[in-house]
Amino acid sequence: IQLSFQECLNLNKFNEARIFLKFIGELVKYRVVNSNDFVQLINTILQVLNEFEFKRSRCDTFISIILSTIASCASFLKENHEEDLKSMIDNLKIYFTNRQLSPKEFFCPFINENQNVDLLELLWQTVLSTEKNDWKLKYIINFMNDLKSNKNGELHSLTPITIPQHNENNIYCKPMPTHQAFLASDCSIAVNESSLLVELILDVIYTTSADKVECKKEIQNLPSNNFLESLIIAVI
Repeated sequence: IQLSFQECLNLNKFNEARIFLKFIGELVKYRVVNSNDFVQLINTILQVLNEFEFKRSRCDTFISIILSTIASCASFLKENHEEDLKSMIDNLKIYFTNRQLSPKEFFCPFINENQNVDLLELLWQTVLSTEKNDWKLKYIINFMNDLKSNKNGELHSLTPITIPQHNENNIYCKPMPTHQAFLASDCSIAVNESSLLVELILDVIYTTSADKVECKKEIQNLPSNNFLESLIIAVI
């Protein structure tokens, strides 16, 4: 069953929403989807930070949907929506500064030595590190290698979304890992960027685990430069 992005949010399918948004971001970079609509979508999600009844777990969940997409699309946004990108990052900096005083619940399976690294904080550090590098990612290459940029084609619009109202019965996403990644000790890839690559692998496992052959194929085709040789994925 195919769900829209709005339906993913309404049904609390936050992991699906995160993967969905990353795909939309790639379509924006290849000028298939209207980038103005994409910016509006992210800004709508960020409105959760301004809610009167502020809930940390709710905010963490919605911010987790957009962080990796911002990191991978920031170079495009800087070129085409620089002020919007700056506004997004400024809002997130305020949020993460305040968040340092709160308990951390997004445990991360990525780093060997630090089993309980907060996933959200790690992804935020990825965003900050790419910002320092002028929003360039060194190891992640174009996600859709075989798709030519649709520079002169018609742009597709995104349907505006609304953030579902808070419900005390909602169980917000506290991702408990089913897999753990082990990086080789001589791996030269920066930890922050490797978190994006590992997240891609875990997304593939999540979406194709029912078909082991397809899962292996998709992982081998991931957009990275010699990264898989430095990585072991184990089932917890």
